[in-house]
Amino acid sequence: MKLLSELWPAEIGGLTTGWLYDAPGARVCVFSQPILFSIIIIIIIIIIIIIIIIIIIIIIIIITIIIFFKPV
Repeated sequence: MKLLSELWPAEIGGLTTGWLYDAPGARVCVFSQPILFSIIIIIIIIIIIIIIIIIIIIIIIIITIIIFFKPV
């Protein structure tokens, strides 16, 4: 447990308040704000979806330009 707690970061994206000392030399990382963590994940997913939609729109625009303004 001690080895695992030493390897585990004290903060994951600044979402943890700190360490919970439940035994001598054993530190357990506690998420104090799981709601905030889930909101951040949702925001990241939304950003990825928006980027994918923008890429698809750009590809469609490029294809239509190639079709309609094809050099004769």
